[in-house]
Amino acid sequence: MFVSFDAEAAAGDELAVAAATAAVPGAPLVATPEGDRGPAPVPRPAAADEPATLKLGTICDRLGFTVKAAFLEETLGIAPAGRAGAAQLFRESDFPRICDALVAHLNTVVARDWRAAA
Repeated sequence: MFVSFDAEAAAGDELAVAAATAAVPGAPLVATPEGDRGPAPVPRPAAADEPATLKLGTICDRLGFTVKAAFLEETLGIAPAGRAGAAQLFRESDFPRICDALVAHLNTVVARDWRAAA
C-alpha cells in the first residue's frame, strides 16, 4: 500500500507531514536520501470517471527513459485504462502511481541484489 505526498503543498503543515509519513501497517519501507528507511508512499486511486488520455510515449518522455506497457502492467501492476488505435492510454492520475511503483520496485531490486552480494 502506498500514500502519495506533496511536500511543497504540505510545507509548514506539521499535521499533514506527520499523517503522510506515518507508517501504514504492512507497507514496504523505502530508503531516503538520508539513508534511513521510511514508509513508502501510497498512490491515490483514479477517479472513476477520469478519462484515459495519457499515452505511454508521454509517460516515457516524462520519465526520461523507455518503459513498456507490459512492464507497467505485469511488474508494477498498473494496466492501461484504454486504447486509441494502437496507443495504450493511462489516466493522468496513473503517473504518480507509476513513479511510486517504480521507486518501490527499484528499492526491492537494490535490497535483493545488495543482500545477495553481501
